[in-house]
Formats: sequence, structure tokens, C-alpha cells
Amino acid sequence: MKASMHMGHFGWFHRHHTEDDKRRILGRLYRAACERLALTPDDRFVDEALADEGGPHPQDPARRVIHRLFTYKLALPSGAWGLLGLGLMHSLLLEINREDGRKPDLVKIAKKEAHDLEGLSARLLLPEVAPDDVRRAAAFVEFLLKTRGPRRFVKFGRAMGRGGSVDAASRAVAKVSVGALELVWQDGIKTASPERGPRYLLRWAVGAAAKHKTLLLLFLIANAVQLAYAVKVPVWLQSLFDHGIKHGEIDAIRTYIGYLFWGFLASSIFGVLLDYTIAKLGPLIMNDMRARMFHKINHMDARDLETSSTDEIVADFSNDLLVAEKAVIWAIPGLFSKGLILVGSVAVAFSLDVQLAIATLVTLIIAFWLPRGFSRRAVRRNYERGSQDAKAAHVVKENVLMQRVIRVFGLRDLQAQIFTKVTRDLYLSSYRQYFSSNLVGRMTNFGVSAAQLIVIGLGAFLSVEGLVSSGTIVAFITLLLTIGGAAGFIGAQLPILIQGVGGLERVEAMLAKPDAVLEPETPEKLDGEVESVRFENVSFSYDGNVSALDEVSFTIDCPKHVMIVGPSGSGKSTVLRLIENQFSPSSGHVRLNGIDTRLLGESQLRKLMALVPQDTMLFQTSVRENIRMGRLDATDSEIEAAARQADIHDIIMSLSDGYDTDVGEAGNKLSGGQRQRIAIARAMLRDPQILLLDEVMSALDPTSRAAIGETLEKVTRGRTVFSITHDLTTCVKADLICVFQKGHLAEIGTHEELVGRNGVYADLWQRSMIAGEGAVPRDKLLERMRQWPVLKDAPIEFIDSLLSKMIVESVGSGTVLTTEGKPADRMIIITQGEAQQSIHLPDGTLHPVAVLEAGDTVGQTAALAEKVEFAQVATLKPCRLLTIDRKALGEMLQEWPGVAPRIADALREQHHAMSEQLALQKLREPEAAP
Repeated sequence: MKASMHMGHFGWFHRHHTEDDKRRILGRLYRAACERLALTPDDRFVDEALADEGGPHPQDPARRVIHRLFTYKLALPSGAWGLLGLGLMHSLLLEINREDGRKPDLVKIAKKEAHDLEGLSARLLLPEVAPDDVRRAAAFVEFLLKTRGPRRFVKFGRAMGRGGSVDAASRAVAKVSVGALELVWQDGIKTASPERGPRYLLRWAVGAAAKHKTLLLLFLIANAVQLAYAVKVPVWLQSLFDHGIKHGEIDAIRTYIGYLFWGFLASSIFGVLLDYTIAKLGPLIMNDMRARMFHKINHMDARDLETSSTDEIVADFSNDLLVAEKAVIWAIPGLFSKGLILVGSVAVAFSLDVQLAIATLVTLIIAFWLPRGFSRRAVRRNYERGSQDAKAAHVVKENVLMQRVIRVFGLRDLQAQIFTKVTRDLYLSSYRQYFSSNLVGRMTNFGVSAAQLIVIGLGAFLSVEGLVSSGTIVAFITLLLTIGGAAGFIGAQLPILIQGVGGLERVEAMLAKPDAVLEPETPEKLDGEVESVRFENVSFSYDGNVSALDEVSFTIDCPKHVMIVGPSGSGKSTVLRLIENQFSPSSGHVRLNGIDTRLLGESQLRKLMALVPQDTMLFQTSVRENIRMGRLDATDSEIEAAARQADIHDIIMSLSDGYDTDVGEAGNKLSGGQRQRIAIARAMLRDPQILLLDEVMSALDPTSRAAIGETLEKVTRGRTVFSITHDLTTCVKADLICVFQKGHLAEIGTHEELVGRNGVYADLWQRSMIAGEGAVPRDKLLERMRQWPVLKDAPIEFIDSLLSKMIVESVGSGTVLTTEGKPADRMIIITQGEAQQSIHLPDGTLHPVAVLEAGDTVGQTAALAEKVEFAQVATLKPCRLLTIDRKALGEMLQEWPGVAPRIADALREQHHAMSEQLALQKLREPEAAP
């Protein structure tokens, strides 16, 4: 059994820290706490906290200091420690971690996380707490200090009492219920939606177009001709009426009609040029953006890439770029052209009549100012719509990929309900998007129409008074029609522009994610063979808070076959990713031949190693090209040689098109074993010095596993191999085994050495022997069952009888094995897979406690008539089980009166110990919590 999550000491102090370093850091922590809480620092406080050896958290000096501050200086009850104490400490550690002396940003959480304060407070009083809960607590502490101040923060903590009641504290300090306080907290969290308006997209488009100077110049020339024609037409019409038609001057009429004709012809020709430049310039700009996005995916920091949603990235390339492209190709060029015409028309208006021009200008300014506030709201609505599109795409994608499971388990109705909820949310976001976007255009058109009416009315009045000529009135009417057309076009394009802003915002958010470590300018040279792989005090954290690896050090002399084992979440995969240089250590060094891998450069490092991953997904191309991915310059004969090494050549030749057979999407036309062998062939084509194997046989059936094992044994000879596995039977022949537990290197040695130490590996080995792998012969299974502590002293005849009554079951993930508060209907030994043990907290929250693995027992109460289960157990992964139902087990225990009491006593003792442990976690004794 392994614990779910442990708080630890934040990985703050390292082995290289001296006592002076530690005291200096603790002093900074204490002074920062005093500053936050408006306290006067005491120079002796840290020394007194460290000297109190009988206090809590003896191995964690940071927690000792903050706990003492809470207990002795603030006199806060134990119930306030989890929510306020751990939250404050997390926030303070983020502050003093900065080396630039600047204050860190507030801890950021999503609005949906700012809830369930009662449940959060209860969970944080448990011996083991989740890092996400600590982060939420830090965000709440910062909110409380910001909105209520230090004095009310302390008052809030005292009002929580020993039970940690947030509702009582909220009513005492904020005079509202905890639910109302949560709403205030949520309102104070800024959403991730953008606050930028259409000008942001315009500036971006101008910058992107500037990279294509020739097309941009042609675009500007074509617009200049269009503008010249648009502003000259009213002037020519004025002259035509005032100097030609009014006085009957045929030559003047002929001249100005000629101007109008040749201007129209030039405008039409250059209009075609304008369409050509837009048609080329727009797609070029978008292709530049696609190239940047694709480059970002391939160069993004691996941690950010792993935490990014695949569906959101795909949506960025499809929906978001599509709306941005519409804005770039249709809206922005038109807005630029029509905007120039508007400005030019207003300038011409002043040359015709100042009074009418001023009236036109003022009304236009009002018309375009009115929708300003609505445009920002429309941008937010479009941003939200993009997020909902990504969610809908994810549901559809998952539904297609999981069709077999959906049909077998009858989940169509459930999936329909999920999709209905998503489409309901999509409908609401779409309605808000379109209405808010169209409202911006509608208000602009309304303002322009009002401007036209005002100017026409004023012009008619001035004409009657004889203050303007008839030609001027005609010119102004033409100008107003031009202005109205331009403004109407702008109003119609604003919704498209606003949608483009939302799409660009989401794309830019993806592009803003950090890149991986840059290549060194002058990489170090690794001459000859790799002679050693060394980890030096390597620590690593995915989120900057909880360490996945903590001060790991070991040296491997090459070539060696190294197995990396340990419980799930112990840091095994992280070790492989660090060797690959996918991740950069938070501290310490990973070295090849004494050279830090970061200094070798990616191209040199990639030539040294190859990977066979756990989930073998192939590229949607031919078998030949999939193998060629191992070395792109490989010949067909080299590809076939690699396939022979991987024992896949004959299988490939039996396919419909041999090496040219298309493998389908992700390789779905091939079996799991075939995909795995192609991945091995791809790795062998590179002829790597270091081969990385990431649980390569975990998804295979026993027959395929044995065959792949033989192949790997052959192809790995003479190479350095780092292999992650849960099947410890593969470790027996390994040169070295590295055992990880909770991010630490717990043990290292050969199989015989580690079994003899009776430590972590020995426990894992015993479990694997109990569980077995694949089809285990009866005599071996009997021997393994004798290793089960409860059966250790039982006669072999009893175990044989028990085995004969047990049945083998295979269950899928999510299967409930036991229910809290009810007796088990069967006793179960997990022989393969994992299950989650959970308890219900007083607030009704289902809280994960531990993960059960192969060798663990579930449902002991089936043998204890008076007992009920203290926890719910449900499978996390597909599991294989050995089970015996309650009735059969009871009959058997009656048949063996000499053995049964010892078995029942051992089970009862286990049940009692676990009941006490979980009772503590349910906070029946809150004062005992840390």
C-alpha cells in the first residue's frame, strides 16, 4: 500500500546547505511572516523554535517556525493550522524563494477552485495533504490578508477553533456565511479572458504585414488610388453642377465627366490589384503564424506541453486561426481602406463647407465612440466561445476513441448527457458572442445613420438660406453616401474583427508559454563511447512546489542494464525524462562522461540515445517510414535490417503491402505487439549507445510480453539500458536496480543484494511474488500465497484448499470493490493493477487515502462477521483479482478450526490498525492533527 500524497517539507533545505544557510533562510521566512501579520520580529524566535525538540515536525524546520508562530505568538487554535498555517507558509516560501528581492505575484487559482472552504480546511488537518489543496489555501490566505488585514486574519483563525470551522470564523469576522465568503473570494479572482480591444489585432496585423514589404507596398498603392478616387468624386460633382450644368458649359461638363470616367477606370484596375495583394498577403501572414505555432509545440518546455490540453492546441490551429484569418483577410483590409476613405471624406468636407464638416466630424466621433465599451465585452465573449469550442471538440474526440468501451458498458446515455451539457454551454457562449459582436456593429451603424440625418437636415436649412450652393449640397450628399457606406462596412466587419481578437488572444497565450532550455552556443564534445551516466544532487519539480525528485545521486558505469523500479508516482519516469534532457533539473546535474547534458546540445545528445515508450503510437504513414523515423537518412536495406533485429520483418512481409502498408491513425491497424516491435526497430535503426525503455511490456498480453522480452534481451546486449518496469521478474538478470520511493533514491544494487537488505525492493518483490504475472502454475501460486503475511504460518493444505475455492476475475477501471460502512461480500487479493482507497470526510467529500497495488488485500471483513469496511475501494486501472465470496470463506474457516482463529485474529488486527489510522484522518480527534 502506498500513501496518496505527503506534504513533506517542501524540499526547501538541501544537503549542501550549512547550518548558517538554514538559519539565514529561516530568519527570512520568519521576518516575512512578521511583515505579513504586522508583528514585531524577535531576534531569538528562530533559535527558540529550533531548540524546541519536543515540538511538532522535528524534520521540517520551516514548519516548526511557522507552527510556533501560530501557537505561541498568535495563540491560534490547532484547527486553524491547516488552512491558515500551511497556506501562509506556502505563500511565504514562494516569496523568499525569489532571488531578485521582488514580491511574487499572488497565488493564482481558477474561480472554480475558490469553493468548499470547510472541506479544504478539514483535509489540510490530515497527516497527508494534497499540494493543490495547499496552493488553494495559500490563495485564500492572501485574499484574507488583502481584504481583511492582519488583525482580522488572526481573529478569523481564533474563531475557527479546534474543529477548524470556517463558517464560524466567517460569521464572526466577515458577518456572512462561508458560502457568501466564497462568493466574495471568487469575485476577487480575475478571469483569464482578455481585456484587449480590436486595436490589438490591428497592431498585430500591421507588424505581421511589414515582413512582406513588396505586397504591403502594392496594397498601399492600390489603397491610395482608391482613396484618391473616393475623395475626388464629390469635388468633381460639385464642379460639374456649379461650373458646368448650372451655366450650361459643355466643355466643363465634358471635362468633369472625363475625370469621373478615367477615375472610375483607374479605381477598378487598382481594385483588382488590391484584391490580389489581400489574397496573397493574408494567407502569408497566417502561414507565418502557423509556422510559429508549430515551432512552439516542438520547442515548448516539456512540463508546459504535458500540462497543456491537446484539444485546446488543436482548437488553436483550427477554430482560433480560422476566425483570425477571416479578420486578417476580410475585416482588416476593408477597415483600413474604408477608414482612409472616412478620413479623406471628412477632410474634403472641410474644403467644401466648414459648418457641415464640423457637424459631420462631431457626429462621426460620437458614432464610433458609443460602442467602445461594448467591444471589450464582445472580445471576452469571443474568448469564452473559443474555450467552449475546445471542450466540445474534446468530448467528440473522446467519444470516438472510446466507442468500444461506450458500447460494451452501455454508456451511450451518459455520453449523450455529457454532450448535451457541453452543447448547452456552447449555445450560451455562442449566443453571447454573436449578440455582443453584432451589437457593436449595430450601434456604429445607428450612430452613422444619425450623423447622416443631422448633416442632411443642416445642409437643407443652409441651402434654403442661400449659404451653400446646390453643387455643394450634391457633393455633401455624395460624401455622406460614401461615409455611410464606409461606416456601414466598418460596422459589419467589427464582429469579425472582434472574433479575430479572441482567436488571436488564445493563440498568443499558447505562444507565450516558455520554451525549453536553449541550445548552448558552443556545445561540449563527447568523444568516444559513453562511459558513465551520473546524477548529482538532482531535484526536480513539475509545478515548482512539490518535488518529483529530491536530491537524487547515483553513478552508472557503462554499459550496464539498469532497471528503475518503485511504486507509482515515485519518480521513475521523471528520471528517464531527465536523462533524455526533456526536462532540466531544478537543481543538480545529469552528466554523461562528466559533462552536463545541457551543455552537449540536442543534436549530439539525440544521436546517443533512443526511446521505446510505454504507449506506442505510430505516425500515420507506412511501416517503412515509421521505422525510418529512427534515422531519416537510413536506406531501405538498413530499415529491413533493423526490422529483422526487432523480429518484425516476417510479420511486415505478411501485411498487404509489406513495408509500404499504411499503419492507420496512431498505428491502429496493427496489434499492440506489432506496434511495439516497430518501435523497437525504430530505436535499433539509430544504433544508440543508451536505450531508454519506458514500461514497454505493460500493455501486452503474457505471450507477447514473453516474446518481446526475448527480443529486447537480444538487441540490448552491449548497450546501456535504462528500463522502467513494474514486473520485477525482469530485474533478476539486471546489472543494477535503482529503487525509488516518494522522489528519493531509496536503494540501489543487484537483485540478490536488495532482496537481502529486506527493504523497499524486498517488499516490492514479495508483493510481485504474491501477485504473479500472467498465467502462474498452481505450485508457484501456492508458494506465493504463503508469502502473504496472514497466511505465512498456515499449513500448505489450508492454502491449497483456499486456492481451490478462489476464482480469478478481471475487472475494468472504476469498479467498486468495497463500500464504506458495509461488510465486504468477498475477500480479494489484487494480483495485477491498482485500486484507490478513499474515505468520506465529515463534510461528505470523498477523500483519497492510498493506492493499493498487486499483493494488497481488500475486503478482510468478509472473514470478520462483526466488522464493516472502513473505506471505499475502487479500481484505478484494469485489475486481475483472486476472490473468494463471504459464504465460501466462512464455510472454509469452519472446516479448519485450528487455523481459522489465527487467520481471523491477523485480519482483525489489520482491520483495527487501519480503522484507527483512518479515524484520525476523518478528524474525529482534530487536536491530534498536525
